[in-house]
Amino acid sequence: MIQRDKTGDAEVHTEMNDTIIVEQGRGRFLVGGQITGNHLIRPNKWRGGDMNGAREYDVSVGDLLLIPAGMPHKAILTSGTFTYLTIKTPRQPAVP
Repeated sequence: MIQRDKTGDAEVHTEMNDTIIVEQGRGRFLVGGQITGNHLIRPNKWRGGDMNGAREYDVSVGDLLLIPAGMPHKAILTSGTFTYLTIKTPRQPAVP
């Protein structure tokens, strides 16, 4: 469970998918595009930098957002407190 009182950093994790379920409040997610200036914070996880070319998704209570492994994303606080559950699942290998 993540409770935001400020906008998060851009991030990419190459081995885990995110399933995000909004529990409280409203927010926005940037998803996709390119990140420049990010840095490796632990194996397979990059954070920070600037996002360009991402799509914006306004989300509120009950919304579900699926973010595949390798997809840049960023949570944006639009007002008040924003709470969401993130479920991480392993990336599936490509099928030949």
